[in-house]
Amino acid sequence: MNTIVGITFLCTLIRGIASKSDAFTSIHDIKQILHKERVLTRYLNLAIEAEKERLGELEGMRDSMKMKLLNLNISSMDDYVGNPLNALHTIRRFTADWNEITNTLNTTRVQEFFNEWDRNVKLPTLEDQKGAVSGILRLQNFYKINTRNVSRGFLSSTNPISKTEEIGVGLMWAMGYEAFKQKEWFLMKEWLDLALERIGDLEQSDGCKRSWIVDFLSYAEFQLGDYERSLDLAYQCLEYSPDDQKHHNNIEQCKKKISKGRKKSSTKPVEQLRYQLCRGEGMRKPTIDEELQMVCWYKNDQPILRYKPQKVERLWARPEIVMFRELLNDEQTGTLIDLSLQKLVRAGLNGQDVTSEKYTNSRVAKHAWLSMKESPIIRNMGKRAQAMTNLNMKYAEHLQIANYGIGGHYDAHYDYQTGENVFPDLKTGNRIATLMYYLSDVEAGGGTAFTFGKTTVYPSKGDAVFWWNLKQNGKVDESSKHAGCPVLMGQKWIANWWIHEYGQEFRRPCPLDKTL
Repeated sequence: MNTIVGITFLCTLIRGIASKSDAFTSIHDIKQILHKERVLTRYLNLAIEAEKERLGELEGMRDSMKMKLLNLNISSMDDYVGNPLNALHTIRRFTADWNEITNTLNTTRVQEFFNEWDRNVKLPTLEDQKGAVSGILRLQNFYKINTRNVSRGFLSSTNPISKTEEIGVGLMWAMGYEAFKQKEWFLMKEWLDLALERIGDLEQSDGCKRSWIVDFLSYAEFQLGDYERSLDLAYQCLEYSPDDQKHHNNIEQCKKKISKGRKKSSTKPVEQLRYQLCRGEGMRKPTIDEELQMVCWYKNDQPILRYKPQKVERLWARPEIVMFRELLNDEQTGTLIDLSLQKLVRAGLNGQDVTSEKYTNSRVAKHAWLSMKESPIIRNMGKRAQAMTNLNMKYAEHLQIANYGIGGHYDAHYDYQTGENVFPDLKTGNRIATLMYYLSDVEAGGGTAFTFGKTTVYPSKGDAVFWWNLKQNGKVDESSKHAGCPVLMGQKWIANWWIHEYGQEFRRPCPLDKTL
C-alpha cells in the first residue's frame, strides 16, 4: 500500500473516532471502538511495512549516489567537471535520479532536505540536459569523436584516465533525439543504433521506449538513403501502432525509393573550416616574409614598462596576432574569477546580455562585467594594457569575464559591428582592437581559430592575445574573423577587453596609404 494513502486512511479513522464525544455513554459504542482499533492496528502495520520498503528504496538510492561520488572531493571537482561527460552525468542525475529520490521522500518528515534543495544553487532542469547533450554532439562533430567510445565514457582516446561512467539508454535516446532536431543524421543514426542495441528486447528502459528508438531510427536511415533498413524498421513500428497512418505512409515512401533504385549514401557533409582549425588541421603555412615578422621581443618604451619590460610574441602576421606573455599570476586570475562568480549570466552575441527566450547556441558561455573601480587588479591591468597596446583605455568597455560550458564555444564572428550607428549605447565608436586574457589553461580544445588567417591560438594561463578589428584607415578588417573552439576537456576562463575608436586619434593615426 502507498505510504501516504495508508497514513491518510489512518488519520481519517482517528478523526472519525475523535468526533464522537459521547462514546462513553454506550457499551455498544465502546465495542465499535474496539473493532476500529483492530482495523487501525492492521492499517498501521501496512503503513509501517510501506515505510520500511520506502526507506529501503531510499537507502539503495543513497548508496548508488555515494558510489558515483565516492572519489570526488573539493580539490578534485575542477578536474571532474572539466570532463564534459562528467558534467552531463551530473545534470542527468538531477533530472532523473534526484527527481526520483524527491518523489520517494515523505516531505512532512524531511523538510530540512527540501530546504537545502532550494537553497542557493539553481539546480539543473531538462533544458539544461538538452543543452549538455547538444554540447556533447558538438564535441563529436568538431573533434571527430567515435560515438561508441563516448557511450563507454571516453572523450579522448589518448587519455584513458579521463574515462567516466557509461551512458545509459535514456541518454542515448536523448542524444539521438537532439541530433534529429539538429538534422545531424549520421550522429542520430549512430546514437539510436546504440540505444537499440542497449535496450535489446525490453519494451522500456531508463525512461525510454523501444518504439521511440525504432521510429526515429527508421527516419534517420531514410534521410541517409538506406531505404531497405528504413523499411524494415517501419514495419516494426507498424507492429507497435497498427492503426497509425504515419507508418503506412513511411512504408510506401520507402518502397517507392527502393523501386527507383536509389542507393545508400555514406558521404558526410563537408565540414566547416573552423572545425579543422579547432583540431589543429588545415593550418596555413606562413610565407617566408611572414615568418620573418613572427618574432619575440621585450617592450619597454613606456615608463610603466621600464621596471618590468613586457614579453611580446607575434604569433601570426596576417592578420597580426600578438601574445603578451606572463601578465597575470595565479592569485590575480583567481581574484578575477571570484569577482565574477555572483554576476555570471548567459552570454549573447557581441557581448550583449540575452534572456532565456532569445539566447542562441551560436555561443555557449556565461559572462560578467567588471569595471576598473571594482578592484586594484583591474585598474593595474588597465594601466599596463594601455602601455602594451599604445591605445587609450579610457573608452574601453568594462572587462568581460567569460566561462564556457559543456562543449562551450562561439561561432565564427567579428568583434566589430557594421552599419551607420555601431554600439549606440556606448557612443564611443567601433571596437578597434581586442585584448583577451587567459585566466585558465585548457586541457584540450578551447582554442581561438582565425578562419581568414587559417591559424589557431591556444589558451595559456596568465597570457593575453591581441588583434586589430579595424584597419588603420578606420574600415573593418575582415581578416579578424575568429571562432571560439569547443572546450573538449578542462575549464576555459577568459577576460575580454574591447578597446574602442574614441581617444585613439593620435595613438593610431590614419596612414597616408588609404588602403591600410
